[in-house]
Amino acid sequence: MSYNGSGTFQINTSGQPVVTGTVISSTAFNALTADLATGLSTAITKDGQTATTARIPFAAGISSTLITDSSSTGTGSIITAGGAGIAKALYVGTTANIGGTTDSSSISTGTIVTAGGVGIAKNLYVGANANIAGTLDVTGTVTVTNPVVNNIKMGYTTTATAGATTTLTISSNYRQFFTGVLSQTIVLPVTSTLVTGIAYEIENNSTGTLTVNSSGGNLVGTIPAGVCAHAVCIGTTLTTAADWDWDYISNTSITGTGSTVLANSPTLTSPVISTITNTGTLTLPTTTGTIALTSNIVQIQPISASVAASALTITASALNLDFRSTTLGSGTVTKVIGTPANLVISSGSTLGTVNATQSRIVVIALNNAGTIELAAVNISGGNQLDETNLITTTAEGGAGAADSANVIYSTTARTSVAYRVIGYIESTQATAGTWATAPSTIQGYGGQALNAMSSVGYGQTWQLLTGSRAIGTTYYNTTGKPIMIAAIFANNSTNQDVGFTVNGVNIGFDRTTTANTAGGGSLIVPPGATYVSYTSAGTLTLQTWNELR
Repeated sequence: MSYNGSGTFQINTSGQPVVTGTVISSTAFNALTADLATGLSTAITKDGQTATTARIPFAAGISSTLITDSSSTGTGSIITAGGAGIAKALYVGTTANIGGTTDSSSISTGTIVTAGGVGIAKNLYVGANANIAGTLDVTGTVTVTNPVVNNIKMGYTTTATAGATTTLTISSNYRQFFTGVLSQTIVLPVTSTLVTGIAYEIENNSTGTLTVNSSGGNLVGTIPAGVCAHAVCIGTTLTTAADWDWDYISNTSITGTGSTVLANSPTLTSPVISTITNTGTLTLPTTTGTIALTSNIVQIQPISASVAASALTITASALNLDFRSTTLGSGTVTKVIGTPANLVISSGSTLGTVNATQSRIVVIALNNAGTIELAAVNISGGNQLDETNLITTTAEGGAGAADSANVIYSTTARTSVAYRVIGYIESTQATAGTWATAPSTIQGYGGQALNAMSSVGYGQTWQLLTGSRAIGTTYYNTTGKPIMIAAIFANNSTNQDVGFTVNGVNIGFDRTTTANTAGGGSLIVPPGATYVSYTSAGTLTLQTWNELR
């Protein structure tokens, strides 16, 4: 045996070692050369003539000066027919090619077993799978064919929105979470620093909106609150959105039960829809069943009114209205949605109201080229407000001079615009034009409700008012509806005209030719109008006075 089992070569033949004066013996010399031949035959030859019969530990590692890249099991600095078991980290300077199933299943199996790391300056080709117990740091590209991966830690970053900009790079984590209450702008990496297929998942857990741009400042997508999106690099030459594929992949929260359907034309089975918010057109398909929808299109318009500094402020919010065409010969309808600016009836503007007398002010919504504006008019003015016509308004002016009952006032004068009646306001002011007492009634309307509720006989009864009416006294119709009067008078003169004056217009009942006879008649008094009995000669005596009110 030439080696002692620990790597030490020993001369153990008979006659060795020799001393001075020893006679050369062919037997001793031949035994020595045979022993040397045995030891040299056990060594590894540098030209690869021999193969090792046991594993060889390399305490200082293996260094190779071969610079050829490995592309198969027959090239490269290290060639092994079996697997490679590595106990420490594996560093690959460029590409690692991994092809099939490894023979090595641990750090003690395989053709190469090293207690330290393996440094490879060129490509590493592995004919089978590589089992890595620690961390694999790869500077270059790893090509893996049909890998089986139980789980991957992709990495994530959480950012609190601050109304600022977050710029991603090739080093940024795959998952990006955003929290907070503000909006944020996100700039995707420069695509020339990436390879196609690199992706980023961006989840908006904030209550603001995320705006995602390319490195050149082009919009890639917008992520509303509670939505997650996916950006995939599909090109590496542009700085625009064209190098990115953009998809919305989920909502962060879904309420209710059942399946979630994500598609351009989803099929919904027995859905329950409580609210529909729609700023465009909602088209319902032909169905053989029943569609019951509860929408956010209000039937009673929300209005309010308040008094301060002797002025009346009228407000309407979140209006969703259909307006007729400004061409009377067209039936086209225009939908307008919005919250109009407040209308202020300035101190001193009476709108034709009377001291200490209840008035009803109609609130109107105008369609000014797609913008809703407010207007107001005294109902006693007798304006046509059935929404089948166009109206022209006068600017309120802000100087306390809007004093006509039959003029429609708005902040800015408008000509021949479509309108909707959206409600009315009732109040009694001690001094007309000094808006000091809060309205007693504020009522929102929808469409033709004003006309229907203000028609003669609707919610009215005949009342005998002889005891509370007097000839020659002016009365006001403050009911907000037309009323009907039926009266009988006795006269004391011949050729005597008997009747009423309504808003200054004489309406005759009867002409008597004989004194001390009775005459009478009936008439309708519009809302807010004045009415007073009159005679052309002599005196009248009131017999009966009835009103339908």
